[in-house]
Amino acid sequence: MIVATDASVLLYLIDPDLPAPLDEDGQPVTKCKERLDYLLDTMSKRGDVLVIPTPALAEMLTRADAVGNDWLATLHGKKAVRIAPFDEMAAIECAALARTRKSRNPSATRTKAKFDEQIVAIAATSRAEEILSDDSDIRALAPPGIIVRGIANLDIPPEDPQGDMFASPQDD
Repeated sequence: MIVATDASVLLYLIDPDLPAPLDEDGQPVTKCKERLDYLLDTMSKRGDVLVIPTPALAEMLTRADAVGNDWLATLHGKKAVRIAPFDEMAAIECAALARTRKSRNPSATRTKAKFDEQIVAIAATSRAEEILSDDSDIRALAPPGIIVRGIANLDIPPEDPQGDMFASPQDD
């Protein structure tokens, strides 16, 4: 399976120490790091590919400051990660999305709308079946064949059936 991500999730994949994002109820997502680790582990075992559209990469790198090269090295070191450029096919897809921008969200800023449109266009032309995003605009843009899931929608890893025999009850 091919899964694309935007910067809203990519930042948590690369920097798990960030405070957890908020769910639909405005509460911090529980087990954020565990959910993402479990997703990546599951994807790796299945041989899935994580597509990072270059606009999402650029957005992530604007927040990277001095650690940007480290983050890039981490991404390039992952076999299942593919950085996808904004190419001719993505430009055609993006133009179709841009033509419907006013009817979709008249209040969206043009810059944000363009980034979102490029990310969705790259995901579509990369044949992604899912987009990982906590951005409602990405959710609204995604074509019917692409599922959009935020971090709160990701599975929590199953509990270890063995448990830790040395853990005290308050450690749970």
